[in-house]
Amino acid sequence: MICDYDENTHRCKTILLCIVCSYVTDMSYRCLMLSGYWEVDPKYHWSNTTGGIVNLLTGRKLSLSGCAAVCMYNSDCLMFGYSNVTGTCRGFWYLEHNIVSILEESEVIFKHTQCCHLAGYMWMQDGPLCVKLHHENVTWYNATIQCEQDHGRLAILDDAKKFQAYHNYGVTYTGDAWIGISDQETEGVWVWLNGADLDTSYWSLVELNDYSWQYLPDKHTADCGIVTGHTEIRDDHCLKTLPYLCQRIDLE
Repeated sequence: MICDYDENTHRCKTILLCIVCSYVTDMSYRCLMLSGYWEVDPKYHWSNTTGGIVNLLTGRKLSLSGCAAVCMYNSDCLMFGYSNVTGTCRGFWYLEHNIVSILEESEVIFKHTQCCHLAGYMWMQDGPLCVKLHHENVTWYNATIQCEQDHGRLAILDDAKKFQAYHNYGVTYTGDAWIGISDQETEGVWVWLNGADLDTSYWSLVELNDYSWQYLPDKHTADCGIVTGHTEIRDDHCLKTLPYLCQRIDLE
């Protein structure tokens, strides 16, 4: 059971998997998650797609705790949006980032604290980073498509914290894997899929020489990035087939 907040006593009515809420003058709210199951998503520009909605409930009397209970017992619900103004409760399997539109002005997103794991990914809090290594050998282009179809992207390790988190997690796998970086637009200018430039300072070895050792049809074109042994980054031909690393940014 999930408790409801009693505005008269300022306490939870039931002390089991409790969520304590306090309302402030602007009708927004701040919640202290005593259950350990939910946390407020710090991002403010999430826009859902129809396919991402796992349930849709409306009603002015629907409480935050009731919305959390609905989501908790639905295996497809990794996060939910709740509005104490409209009483709207919407559960989501995934969210898409959109800097123009938001869910609705009064809606706040709550994520399950284990949402990354529940989606089949590995959670690295130090990054933070939510990634999954796929051992199927595919081209860089197909890897990009596969990650997007799973509502993610090829992994981006664009800062030292994410790099170190992945290194600490992945010490058992020493092979190569596609990641989300290339110099296809301008030769020699390596850019991550999020538009960030490559910072080489935290990699133990950087081998971006436009040469493929194994792709025999065209050894002198290597425009896509690979992480090797968790500390090295190098390039290879984009049509070479390799395992790949996907990332769910909406679950971080």
